[in-house]
Amino acid sequence: MYARRFLGCIVVLTLLFVAGAFAFYQWGGRVLVQQSVPKGHFEQAQAGDGPDYTQSSSWIARPGMAGDPADWLPDGQAPESSGKVAVFYVHPTTYLDRDRWNAPARDSARVRNATFGRASACTDY
Repeated sequence: MYARRFLGCIVVLTLLFVAGAFAFYQWGGRVLVQQSVPKGHFEQAQAGDGPDYTQSSSWIARPGMAGDPADWLPDGQAPESSGKVAVFYVHPTTYLDRDRWNAPARDSARVRNATFGRASACTDY
């Protein structure tokens, strides 16, 4: 008696899982796209002059900065002085809020966090 009820519950749960998987397969991509499109009407921003790279506030890392993030090393990694290399890193789009179409130009906390995770030295190969 209990075994039959248990197996019936297992069958119902399996059918619900299969139906959910089918629904996600069928409509999941469309739902994800709808959830990632910003709300509101698109308004083209006015073109600006861009950042002034002569100002240190326009840089995340730059030689001579106090606490220069370019000097960060992974834990346990010793600094090497085998030469100098100039690197210009442009971080990818990281704005995931839906309140507007483009990220604020001066969202420095978001940019710093994105840069810390993606532009750091990696020694694990």
